[in-house]
Amino acid sequence: MNSPPSHLTRIVTSPTEASVKMNGKLLGTTKPSGLMVLWQQGDRVTIEKEGFEPVKLHFSSPQPKKSITVTLRPIAAPIPQPQPSPPPKTVSGLPQVSAPRSRFTLRRVVLVTVAPLVVGIIVALIIVATHPPGPVSAPPPTAPPFDTPVPPPALAPARVLPPPLKPSRATNLVLASNQKMDKIIETVEYVLKFTNDERTQRGLPPLQSSAALAFIAQNHAENMCESRSLEHEATVFPDGWKTLNERLKLVGIGQGSENIAGERWQDRTANTRYARAGRNVSQEQLDRLDAESSAKWLVMKWMLNDDARTKMLDRAAQNIGVGICPVSEDAIYAVQVFSPKPGNIR
Repeated sequence: MNSPPSHLTRIVTSPTEASVKMNGKLLGTTKPSGLMVLWQQGDRVTIEKEGFEPVKLHFSSPQPKKSITVTLRPIAAPIPQPQPSPPPKTVSGLPQVSAPRSRFTLRRVVLVTVAPLVVGIIVALIIVATHPPGPVSAPPPTAPPFDTPVPPPALAPARVLPPPLKPSRATNLVLASNQKMDKIIETVEYVLKFTNDERTQRGLPPLQSSAALAFIAQNHAENMCESRSLEHEATVFPDGWKTLNERLKLVGIGQGSENIAGERWQDRTANTRYARAGRNVSQEQLDRLDAESSAKWLVMKWMLNDDARTKMLDRAAQNIGVGICPVSEDAIYAVQVFSPKPGNIR
């Protein structure tokens, strides 16, 4: 029984960064360019930020959105309500009678306030007359403050978490040049489709999309864009993310395999073909053709390589994650990660 199709959507939060959870599990933190989330129909996503009202998304529509912008609202402080004054105490069955006003109020005030003051002055004069002041002695020496160093509190060991999905300088360059993120997302979906087509043509079961594998695949694609090098070992991310086995371990997977490739957008081919045919197509249609054509070239390049083809057609592989990162305005780096288990993002 096939699982529902998976889709990749970019979530952008405004006006601040926020953490994104899917079905109770943390996916990462949004950046100015957003966070790419791989979801299936029925998944629930919660966006949280301290001091702001949480936002909940329910992916129930069969038509996926490529990008979602969420506006976070600050939590309003509660308005204090005035407390009603307690009612006057009454004695049941008796009428309330106000106390009679004194005719000597001013005299009583003078006696209450002045009399103690006069008595105090007289007592002070008697003490000074009978006990003359002697030499003032110096106060005993006291220990200087902070003479004993206080040890700092013990800190709990830091938890090793995968680095957040961050756009590289090349990704920001592409986004700044108005190239649509939809084109990258559609390329990922076409790579998944063409990979499963190669497997089903040979009698192999199709691979299932894994959010955890897509997370580490996209991060490694970003690493290659940042370092501008086509390598299986990461050179930008810290220890714990350098090798494939380390990256798989962070999402709870013991074994897996990986394919990497660099390719140019196939937009020139698509534009030339339709220009020669004399057809007028929209930019959105051209973007879709570019994504489809580029994905075909990537899968074809992997199928022509013996090692990469063996990984794609491995019968033990059941799950796949794909990452795409534009290294320039006309070139991309791509990553495929395969594993028997889907893994999880802690």
